[in-house]
Amino acid sequence: MRSYLSVLKLRDYRLLWSGAVLSLLGDGASWTALSWIALLQGGAAALGVMSICYTFPVVIGGLFAGPLLDRFSRRTVLIADSLFRATVVLTVPAAGLLGEVHLWHVYVVAGMYGLLRIIPLGAVPAVVPDLVPAEKLQPAAALETIAFGVAGIGGPAIGGILIPVIGAPRVLIVDACTFLAF
Repeated sequence: MRSYLSVLKLRDYRLLWSGAVLSLLGDGASWTALSWIALLQGGAAALGVMSICYTFPVVIGGLFAGPLLDRFSRRTVLIADSLFRATVVLTVPAAGLLGEVHLWHVYVVAGMYGLLRIIPLGAVPAVVPDLVPAEKLQPAAALETIAFGVAGIGGPAIGGILIPVIGAPRVLIVDACTFLAF
């Protein structure tokens, strides 16, 4: 436990880790919100299509993420990714305010989300060795694994709790805020 706390005492690592956790929780909440919208609009078949739209682009994004992160500042890429994904996610509530959210729109947002999801998944571990001394890399890696596990369960649960309270489009607004915080 002390080794984890000692890593979290490192300001830059703590900021990266806490921002990543917040963003991962938002990712899970958004997945639940997008799933809810797809299910309401098109039933189980639409949910299946949305899942494909979200999952398949991760493979394509992986082909571009490595070279992108190697060529440009990882910090700049993470910032650009967060701003772009926040904008993409916000198009759903904006469409709701302007009229109706169409199923194709949910598919496009899910696809863009999936395509870019790989950026922080690749960038965060790549940045950690720059922020943490070599003797603390193991607990830092463990904290990252814990964060992914907790967010993988907690994010969708948060989305499920928030949907009946504030509605699925507003859950997406919350996620956009997590991107901006990250």
